[in-house]
Amino acid sequence: KCFDWNIEESEQLGAVLRPVAEIAIKDTNGNWKYISTYVDSGADISVFKEVLELLGFDIETGEYAKFGGAGGGEVEVYLHKVTLKLGGDVLTVNVAFCKKHESKTPNLLGRLDLFEMFEIHFRNLDKETCFILTKTDT
Repeated sequence: KCFDWNIEESEQLGAVLRPVAEIAIKDTNGNWKYISTYVDSGADISVFKEVLELLGFDIETGEYAKFGGAGGGEVEVYLHKVTLKLGGDVLTVNVAFCKKHESKTPNLLGRLDLFEMFEIHFRNLDKETCFILTKTDT
């Protein structure tokens, strides 16, 4: 499955292309909730904010952790295992949910689990990111 890059405005750089992917996460009722994420090979784990209530999870049932970001700040998160859909592939993966909604951290697809399951191509000339499933469990 391939996803076109988004053109977004950067205050410093003007219009920039960013690799994004539309994913779905299964909520506690078995329904899929769709969100947009940045594909981030520099992120150790997938990180999401502002979606936990939509999913019906109690955030604090997860393991508490703090992660550092590229800007040197810390983000407080809770780690959870979720069922995620990427293209037509359904997977169980470990993710982090931001403790605070006001976190400046965007929704990120990170390396843990996903990058082990897919061969990922950042296709600069075509302005798209492609995911090719190579295995279904980590």
